[in-house]
This record gives sequence, C-alpha cells and structure tokens, in this order.
Amino acid sequence: MIGIYARTDLMDMAEIERQLKACRDHVGRAVYQEYVDCGASGDTLDCPGFQALLNDIQDGTVSTIVCVSPSCLSHDPILIQGIKSIGIQIQYVFQRHIG
Repeated sequence: MIGIYARTDLMDMAEIERQLKACRDHVGRAVYQEYVDCGASGDTLDCPGFQALLNDIQDGTVSTIVCVSPSCLSHDPILIQGIKSIGIQIQYVFQRHIG
C-alpha cells in the first residue's frame, strides 16, 4: 500500500490540504493511507503521523511513500536513506521519482 505523508511546521491546514491533493492526484486510483503532521518540524521524529507511517512500514502495510518533497518527509537525509535501504520506495510529487 502507498503511504501519503503531508507535513508542515506551521499550523496551516490549507497547506496540508494542498499537499494531500497533490499526492492524491499523483497516486490516482491506487490504494493509499494518509499520514499528517501539522505544526511539526521535519527535524524531529516525534510526530504522531510520521510515527504511524513508520509503524506501518515496519509491519509491512506500507511499501511506498508519496510526499510533495524531501523536506516534507524529513530534514534528515540519513533517515531517508535508511527508509530506502529496507526496500521502501519514496516518490516526491514535485521531483522526479527517487527510490
């Protein structure tokens, strides 16, 4: 399943909705679950939506992550590389497919 992740460090639900719409348009009719963190820094892992996404990756529910950009997923390139190293595909809507 695809995990759509949206995050902003500001309490800006309009921005979250823009991210979710872009990601939904990107995945089309595929099955997906949405994970959201509003008002959460990309510098921390202590975000409920991100933790739920990681839990679903660990239990095998999510095999692909879709988000609008790398900075919306995490500011930690080592974390992103670690996610990729276990076979999880990461797709960024506003960049070419990476993963």
